[in-house]
Amino acid sequence: MENNKYKKLLGNSAIFAIGNFGSKIINIIFVPVYTYALTTQEYGQIDLLTTTVSLFLPVLTLSLSEAVLRFVMDKNDNEQAILSSSVIVISIIAFCLLVIGGIFNTKKLWLYFIFLLILQSYQVLFSQFVRGIGKVKLYAFNGILMTLITVLSNIVLLIYFKLGIDGYILSLIFANIASLIYLIVAGKLKRYLSFKLFDSKLVKTMLNYSAPLIPNMIMWWLINSSTRYFILFYIGTSANGIYAVASKIPALISTVTTIFSQAWQLSAIEEFDAKDKSTFYSNTFTFYYQVLFICVALLFSVLKPTLRFLIQQSYFISWQVAPILVLAVLYSSFSSFLGTNYIAAKKTKGVFTSSIIGAGISLILNFLLIPVIGLIGAGVASTISFFVMWLIRLYDTKKYIETKIDWFNFVGNNLVLILQIILMFIFDSWILLILEWMLVCSVLMLNRMNVKRLVLEINNYLKLFFKKISIDK
Repeated sequence: MENNKYKKLLGNSAIFAIGNFGSKIINIIFVPVYTYALTTQEYGQIDLLTTTVSLFLPVLTLSLSEAVLRFVMDKNDNEQAILSSSVIVISIIAFCLLVIGGIFNTKKLWLYFIFLLILQSYQVLFSQFVRGIGKVKLYAFNGILMTLITVLSNIVLLIYFKLGIDGYILSLIFANIASLIYLIVAGKLKRYLSFKLFDSKLVKTMLNYSAPLIPNMIMWWLINSSTRYFILFYIGTSANGIYAVASKIPALISTVTTIFSQAWQLSAIEEFDAKDKSTFYSNTFTFYYQVLFICVALLFSVLKPTLRFLIQQSYFISWQVAPILVLAVLYSSFSSFLGTNYIAAKKTKGVFTSSIIGAGISLILNFLLIPVIGLIGAGVASTISFFVMWLIRLYDTKKYIETKIDWFNFVGNNLVLILQIILMFIFDSWILLILEWMLVCSVLMLNRMNVKRLVLEINNYLKLFFKKISIDK
């Protein structure tokens, strides 16, 4: 039983990796295409639009998708009532949005904004539902489908037809529509939907759970995305485009953390009532942060020379803020891991409290640092705010689950990464590569036990996977 929970976590992570890796990595691979097809100003406008969508999505949907995932995993709750009630609520919101949006503004970017909001509202709701009822393979393939549609649309609309901003946003719209059709048909969601199953009491209970997550998501948006508006005000649209490109580099780490977080959320909820949950959570976090430190060290070792050849010269200065943003993503991931403790315990108020402190710190530091040190100040503000949030959650979640940390190991990993960033600003060319790889070796030595364990676990999982395929044949 002890090993089963770890194997299940690894297995779910592998499935989510298949569905998410393509969609995440495509944002990195297509950076040269975006920098070729779009000016820094156009890229900055697109980034602001998609950032604003991410702000309004949890607000307008009342974070119901989060409640759907959590409640549908409770065997006592009615799956049909959960989905039907949520769809009805989202549909009412979507209708109001169309009416109000159409009356007050008919500009093209505004209409894109409305359509993206509505499509993503349904897409996230349905995808979280199929994930919650255990159809993780379907959930994963949905990610692959969205990636394929996005790639094809970008090639046709951006490269062939050269539609610029319109082409980029239309690609997102097409991908969301394809995803919705697939989830409804392949997930057989029609059988879960009925107006007769609307349950106002259930909706109220779900909203009591999801309500604290709304301001929490806004706080995360303030930390992650409000920076763009400070940059726009103090430096300009072009700087925002450079910052947007720099933000794509941390997306490599986000790829790993998003995949793991989706699997971890399921395991954390399932194992919350277990007697050995503290050991399970602590072991998992140790393994998680060590793998992330290794990934970040490897990324830092090639970041600067790779960007020199990968992107247009006008965007190259983004290397200065990219590694600092990677640190921000690192501590954002640690905060999210501990945030799952609140969700598993159904005590979501703690999520909001820690997030609002982090957001406050981010806003203050953005205001103070960006006018003085520019884009680097934006990265420093995000890193410090997520670091503080992580510390608060580490202390606060002890009342639910105690997460034990080897502080010597943890601090050692942090010091190596900071030293890698300093070297980027001092050295260049082959000297930088040699020094960076020396530090990568030191990180591998610090985490050598879990590196061996990771290789063995992946090897065992692959053997079981291919054995199952051969049996099925």
